[in-house]
Amino acid sequence: MKVISSSTTFINKWLMPVSWFAGLSIVMLAGITNGAVEQDIMFLVTPLLMMAAGYLMFRNMLWDIVDEVVDFGDRLVVTWKGKKESILISNIMNVSYKVDQNPPRVTLRLRSPCRFGSEITFSPIVRGAYLLNGNRNAIVEDLIVRVDEARTRAARDAAAQEGQAR
Repeated sequence: MKVISSSTTFINKWLMPVSWFAGLSIVMLAGITNGAVEQDIMFLVTPLLMMAAGYLMFRNMLWDIVDEVVDFGDRLVVTWKGKKESILISNIMNVSYKVDQNPPRVTLRLRSPCRFGSEITFSPIVRGAYLLNGNRNAIVEDLIVRVDEARTRAARDAAAQEGQAR
């Protein structure tokens, strides 16, 4: 058993957005209280636009990331919003990895949806200078290999069963 999701997920998902909205709220409040908004309405409009843009960014890049992923070898246990779900490696259809975002994201597409849907997204542990390593992540590479092995094993078993049925 090993945790393969980043320990900074909570900070990225909750503390960063709260800081963003709190900071912009303080700027707006300062503009209102010192009369700057009366001089130029942009002291109110700009923070509101930045809040809207931040909300869209957080919704699309952070808030769909699950809280924790623990690898048990043949399955992953995913925790999101206090609920846990066990996902067999053989139920994973595809593993995609995006390093061009901060935090990096791994999306698992499932053959059969679980209670969290047909896609599970998490932020993996990043060790060392992964940019110098060709954007490779050992955890993700290992997961891709194991998913492929499970797929090959399932195809082999299906062929063997079909051969026995004849």
